[in-house]
Amino acid sequence: MKKSLWLTIGLMLAGLAHAEEYQCKVYCTEPSGSTYVTVEADSDDDAAQIVDKASDQICQEAGFSASTSSTMSASQCQ
Repeated sequence: MKKSLWLTIGLMLAGLAHAEEYQCKVYCTEPSGSTYVTVEADSDDDAAQIVDKASDQICQEAGFSASTSSTMSASQCQ
């Protein structure tokens, strides 16, 4: 399961230059909870946008049903 997650994140990162690592907290549903994912991005805002696009898959890979309907914010990525 982790291989497919990293493949998805890797594909979204293609072409990024001078990226840094960010750890982002993703809120999930059924059961309610959260998980973390590390991505490379140019800023915390870019990291949040990258993770937001894959948030349902990230939650499913962590054993949840889906991500919450809220859009990821930069404050969720450090």
